[in-house]
Amino acid sequence: MNQYELLDQMIDDAALMVFDVQDAARTAFADMDWVADLGASGASTYSYASPDGRRASFRPHYLGVYTEDTGEWTWSWDSANINTDALEVATALREFGRNHGVDVLGDHATSTNPSFPLRLAMVAAAHSGIFHANAGAASKGTAWFLLSDAQGFRLPAPTPVSVANALANAARGKCITSTAWALAAYAQRREGLEWVDEGTTGTFTTPTGRVVVTFDALGRAGTLDLPDGLGDGQG
Repeated sequence: MNQYELLDQMIDDAALMVFDVQDAARTAFADMDWVADLGASGASTYSYASPDGRRASFRPHYLGVYTEDTGEWTWSWDSANINTDALEVATALREFGRNHGVDVLGDHATSTNPSFPLRLAMVAAAHSGIFHANAGAASKGTAWFLLSDAQGFRLPAPTPVSVANALANAARGKCITSTAWALAAYAQRREGLEWVDEGTTGTFTTPTGRVVVTFDALGRAGTLDLPDGLGDGQG
């Protein structure tokens, strides 16, 4: 397996879970402002707060910053005044890249593809097992994080709509290389979700209903059939 195939496999492993968590977090924190302190004494912090006093906090794992104008990605471990605890995931990923000959994980990278930083976050998620990827404005572009140890946030149980949204987002972003791998990995990681591959179709079962996925001639997820009243979508 060459470095590009390895990266594709890692993205397949994490993509649907990352999109699922992102959607849930976007809903939960829609009216809340975030702040990160990566040089805090003792440990870095990442928190949300709303005007009515609601709060949520996480341990931030700072991955890097993407500069949209130039397409440049700068890894967090090349930044000054960042706590080592916030660099743990990025540093481990750099070592993984060195050991497996994955160039982009061990040096600066440049890509004008706007999905590039999200793909790197998915690779980091697959390696670390942390699937809450978040991005926010920074002085040099957009800073990307993985967030763990949530306080004040819990991923809700999967629903047919949340599953369909994750599939649609992955298809829209053209993230998945191996559909079979991605769907099985998603079901394995997502608590409350089951997947049965039936050949030309497959079924996700959630606590509130099922999503039937019909595959096209190339084995990609095509039509999604949801329970009555939830509509149909294209994957």
